[in-house]
Amino acid sequence: MISTVAAVQGARNATRSEAGDFTGQPTGAVWDLLIFQVVALTLQLVAVTMAWRGVNEQANILSCGGIAMTFASALWALSRPRLDRALRNTAVVCLGITTTVQWRMNDPLLFRGYDEQLHMRTLADIESSHSLFQPHPLLAVSPRYPGLEALAAFFTQLGLPVMIAATAVVLLARLALVLTLCAAVEHLTGSPRAGGLAVAVYAISPQFVFFNSQFAYQTLSLPLALAAVAFIAQARRSDDARPLLAGATTCLLAVAFTHHLTSLLTAAFLIVWAMAEPKGQVRRRVAFGAVVAVLATAFWAAVQWSLLRDYFGPMIDDVVLQLTSGMQRSPFSETSADPKPSWERGLLLYYALIVSLTVSFLVLLSSRSLVRRVRFASGRRRVATSTDDLRPWEPRIVLVMMVAMIPLLFAARALPRWGEVGDRASTFLYLPFSLLVVGVALYWFRKPLFARKDGSDARHGRRCGATRARGRILIRPLALILGTAAFLGGYLLGSGSEWARLPGGYLPGGDGRSMDAETLAAVRWARDQLPAGSRIGADRLSATLLASRARLWPVLTHTDSPEVASLYKADGWGPGQSDIVRSKHLQYLYVDRRFAGAEPRVGTYFDESPALKLTYAELTKFDRVPEIRQVYRHGPISIYDLSGLGVSIQRSGWFGQTRPSSIPTQVLIGLLYGTAFALIGRGAAGKRVTAAARSILTVAGPFLSFTFGLAVLCVSSVMLLLFRIWLGPAIFISLVLAIALVNPRCILRAVTSIATVIRWKWFVATVTLALAAAAVITLSALHASAAHRLAFEEDTILSATAAPAVEREIGCVLPYPTLRKGDVG
Repeated sequence: MISTVAAVQGARNATRSEAGDFTGQPTGAVWDLLIFQVVALTLQLVAVTMAWRGVNEQANILSCGGIAMTFASALWALSRPRLDRALRNTAVVCLGITTTVQWRMNDPLLFRGYDEQLHMRTLADIESSHSLFQPHPLLAVSPRYPGLEALAAFFTQLGLPVMIAATAVVLLARLALVLTLCAAVEHLTGSPRAGGLAVAVYAISPQFVFFNSQFAYQTLSLPLALAAVAFIAQARRSDDARPLLAGATTCLLAVAFTHHLTSLLTAAFLIVWAMAEPKGQVRRRVAFGAVVAVLATAFWAAVQWSLLRDYFGPMIDDVVLQLTSGMQRSPFSETSADPKPSWERGLLLYYALIVSLTVSFLVLLSSRSLVRRVRFASGRRRVATSTDDLRPWEPRIVLVMMVAMIPLLFAARALPRWGEVGDRASTFLYLPFSLLVVGVALYWFRKPLFARKDGSDARHGRRCGATRARGRILIRPLALILGTAAFLGGYLLGSGSEWARLPGGYLPGGDGRSMDAETLAAVRWARDQLPAGSRIGADRLSATLLASRARLWPVLTHTDSPEVASLYKADGWGPGQSDIVRSKHLQYLYVDRRFAGAEPRVGTYFDESPALKLTYAELTKFDRVPEIRQVYRHGPISIYDLSGLGVSIQRSGWFGQTRPSSIPTQVLIGLLYGTAFALIGRGAAGKRVTAAARSILTVAGPFLSFTFGLAVLCVSSVMLLLFRIWLGPAIFISLVLAIALVNPRCILRAVTSIATVIRWKWFVATVTLALAAAAVITLSALHASAAHRLAFEEDTILSATAAPAVEREIGCVLPYPTLRKGDVG
């Protein structure tokens, strides 16, 4: 029985012939893989089209088939006996990008995730204020970690629309994740194949397709943290560790600016890693990274400690409450209590079984290896005259201990809040899992099946070769089937209920399925008619849209939610409700009568416990209160003005609009800065910067350098916004023009170097996949655009006095003079 140590070391001594096959040119296998990826995208498009038309069950099966084809074709390419680097890189990119595109095809025009809309509010505040740290009505901690939104804001300054800029950040982060993982594992194992297979193994984690494809801060912070760890791993035994440690420092700063939890976990991991390393240069370099991570995390967290306490406090209370009160959910159900179909149950059972068995196998190998090394070390110490450096406590044992926690996450899903914590943890725990699995797999794959005790197999040479060849023929399709089934199981586990994976009709409290045409029409009206910053009461999902798209201030914090929910639940309207409205300075109230008699699909309508079940009478009682005016009505949705109850008008948050500089000013600034950069670039300082960049590219490789560039862009965007520097498209254009005029040789060298690096056959393959993806996304966007439009575009205008008696499906927008922005607030 081998150990995980021997597995990784054995994989590091990969066959040299493998490395010689990596020419970087696309082959026929690359084109075959791209064809399968295009077919998978087409299947997802057909599934989305069927889902919009209400054919949900068949659409779900077809969608799972398309996503499974994406993974299976990539895994089949990565397991080829002769794997060239171009095919490996193509498969890795497809695993990261194609799966994200398939998930985003549900609605390319709108982020339908609850968390995504929270971050879109932060981005909207940055766009309108040209600065950071504006207060957030629903997620106060989000503006304090603005790395994701600052990077998206940088792309909007280039002239991209907000939605395209945010999507570009997600795609860049996904690309950085798979490339960084591939490069890190290749460096640790010495096998290019292992790097690609590690990405495939990590793809079976529950949050790979869904959660890590969202516009949320973990999507960006995860590849940055992984890159920091990879830089430190390479720096341990490097002759010149300065470029690598500089890259790690930059990535750690970017993580600290982006996500609190990821930065905290990264710092903790580096501390444990430094303690596990033996004394010497290796420990000092790992400790340097740990110190940087601790300082960056602690400094940035100390500034907003009170917000972090308020953010994590309710979560911890909920976890303790569910653990002590015995709140559980039935097997194969989500928080919405929807049972799983039988085929999904089978895949989920298989997933839990295969992952648990794999983890148990890794732990067993590590335990046997640990026992042998402890005995060997104790024997050496009996004869040694000095302290022995051979210790059983080492970094790989730390990885095994992390992986051993994965089966516990399956049991934790019995409690809703614990299941959420487990899902978040799985994102990080599957990283060492992927490294250990491919290390063991490559070791066993190259180990002779028949060998003498002295290690030779000359007597059975032909027999060994034939047996290995037959074994490879059988193992490859078996591994493909088992791996694809595990990938589907992880996807089903992480993506939630069947109705949540694809678009469709309205579902009460269904997150993305609640963002229908009626809801979006009400939000658009509120954006155009209500003053920004107006305080409004609404359910949790509508509140996110009103905050992100209408820039209103929903009153729905953890402490305010029970009181706001009581306004909806009350049988009638009395002095108590009026007092709540005045104390919260509520000027408007958003009511959706489709909540009547329906339980929310996800969680609760508000942050109350237990969940409210509202009646139609409770949702229509506002029409009978003389002091409450109905100012918007279309179909089931109404917006009421509560100012007649004596509410003092109060606008909260950022509600201004900062105008960008004029075009001539931007051109002048760009020319000045471009000239300065060009002159500096021709001097000694420019040469030093160029040399530093080349040194990082040389020692880190292109994949890690790409993630390093993303980290530099993230840190630079945050720093520019800290100093309230807002650029524009004209600045970038004039800046490049000035550099080209002052230093044309620099531009010529850059263009020449890019042209020499690009392999045109590879470029054609990339463009082919990009055009196919663009075509299916365009068709999906057309379906989404049609779903966003109301069936009746024209509203019926009625008088305000007739409002209480009106009950029409096409609805009405009531004339109300104080709705003009200049008259209210």
